[in-house]
Amino acid sequence: MLINDNPQLGGIPEIFDQLEQAKRLSLKDPALSFLQAILKLETGEWNEAIRLLEESAAYESGSFRKNQAHLWLARTQSAIGKKKTADHYYEKVMNGPNTADGLIWKKKAVADKGSYSKRKLKQVSPNFLLVDVNEL
Repeated sequence: MLINDNPQLGGIPEIFDQLEQAKRLSLKDPALSFLQAILKLETGEWNEAIRLLEESAAYESGSFRKNQAHLWLARTQSAIGKKKTADHYYEKVMNGPNTADGLIWKKKAVADKGSYSKRKLKQVSPNFLLVDVNEL
């Protein structure tokens, strides 16, 4: 986590490469794809972030993490102007389980009001401990 905050220790490309190496050792780990996607959001590599979020959602078996990936897919699609696709993913989140953890993603989806900006996407960073996103 410190590398992400201190470029003298490395940087996003180095972190991404380390996650890529880890993916080769642990086949189809959705958490690694998700964290890589968040790094790509930081650098504005929208299409690569989308690909990795889709990969994460496809590999994920649990509804909590799947809805997490769907929320970030919705946000990314919204930011690049693909409203119909963004709406599709927001709908997936809203149709998720009404459990305590499912409501976390629904609340965030509602707060987005169907729109998210590129500026906000570039201000995120991965939380490697929680496999989540630090948002400003």
